[in-house]
Amino acid sequence: MMTLVLVALGAAPLFGEPSKAALDVRQTGVRHEGELTVRDVVFRGEGERELKATVVTPPGAGPFAAVLFVHWLGEPNCDRTEFLAEAQGLAKRGVVSLLIDAPWAEKDWFDHRTCDGDHQDSLRQVAELRRALDVLLQQPGVDPKRVGYVGHDFGAMYGALLASVDTRPKAWVLMAGTSHFADWFLLGAPPKDKDAYVKRISALDPVHFIGKATGSVLFQFAEKDKYVPLEKAREFFEAAKQPKLMRTYPVDHQLNSKDGLNERTRWLAKELGLTL
Repeated sequence: MMTLVLVALGAAPLFGEPSKAALDVRQTGVRHEGELTVRDVVFRGEGERELKATVVTPPGAGPFAAVLFVHWLGEPNCDRTEFLAEAQGLAKRGVVSLLIDAPWAEKDWFDHRTCDGDHQDSLRQVAELRRALDVLLQQPGVDPKRVGYVGHDFGAMYGALLASVDTRPKAWVLMAGTSHFADWFLLGAPPKDKDAYVKRISALDPVHFIGKATGSVLFQFAEKDKYVPLEKAREFFEAAKQPKLMRTYPVDHQLNSKDGLNERTRWLAKELGLTL
């Protein structure tokens, strides 16, 4: 099991080294969508945790670009199915995708989590995203120089943390994430000591980490988002370094926007050298 170490370096915490434990990937189902292959798998997360995922693969031997997708907390599709149709579309352009079930795919996850566990659970989530990238890059034909990440909501926020410690993705798409964890975690049951909680969890705020991302970042926000006001969106965007781009759409937090989908596709095509 990987030991997570958090070291204070001024105001910027650092994450532990990536785990070298066996991934133990196991296939649990397979189907074909035309020429595409869609496989359900499980792999080892932290300790004995098993993580569920779906791999979407184009025909042929590659080389393929690769994208890790991390879903939102919301309805509908609060699990890896949120991006399944999008991953199938990208597969037709030569992309292998891995779509994972994050902890918030579990029913009532937000209500069952505790403020006492948020800090350590956040560290664990970054570690498991790194392992998910390991699984993605082990897929046959994947070009390790053409890797992207797409995350929505919590998927965007943890993507920002991942970007500070993992240089493998070269293109990041962060959708409707807020800049501070307390903005959302405090919507649930309050901690015993709010000030102490905010001080501790704020050390992991995405706004502190996105500036360390390797590669380009596309931010996508919703203009009618009651969870991410535009001032929070701008704060997140301003914390990133160039090259970066911010786009907004006249929709709500779900970001169900055809324009948004098309812009993500064009961005990934440009950054990952996809076929047209």
